[in-house]
Amino acid sequence: MSFDTPLADLEINVDNDKNRVQVLMGVNVYDGSSESLGALAKEQKYKEKYSNVKNLVTSMGKSKKEFEKNFRNMKSSLNYQRTKTVFDMDTAFVLYMTLDLETGMLKEGGGALIGSTSFSYSVPTGIPCIYFKFKVEGSLEAGLKIVWNIDTSKYDLNGETSFSVKPSIGVSADVLVASAYAG
Repeated sequence: MSFDTPLADLEINVDNDKNRVQVLMGVNVYDGSSESLGALAKEQKYKEKYSNVKNLVTSMGKSKKEFEKNFRNMKSSLNYQRTKTVFDMDTAFVLYMTLDLETGMLKEGGGALIGSTSFSYSVPTGIPCIYFKFKVEGSLEAGLKIVWNIDTSKYDLNGETSFSVKPSIGVSADVLVASAYAG
């Protein structure tokens, strides 16, 4: 399996007031050009996307409805890559983390790999224009969340993985329309 995400997808926000650095990866934070946004608007967009990515990652393993709602909020902002496995899959990898500026320690973080695929194959029958159609749709959701636990002075790791495969079979008909021209 191969996966490539360019470094341009990495966005870093230094918050000196709260003494932290926040990092986002795999997300189009500014939905286009950040040059047209003022400093306050950029900061607001970053906070919104950071919150959305965090909600997406932390909703993994909870109710399917909550995950799908968070995924819909983020879907247009995710940077998809074509991943080659046995078949082609559209995947998105997102990551968020907060680092303490003084200690350099990771305060919280997490990442998610989300993918989907579908392919179909048609087989002719003995009847002209009639085909058996086989279709498989699949999805993959994997996430890891890391949080610094102040009480134990250790990192808590939580991970979730789920995948689904939905095969279907049917019959389809193709009608060929032919035309002739004589001149």
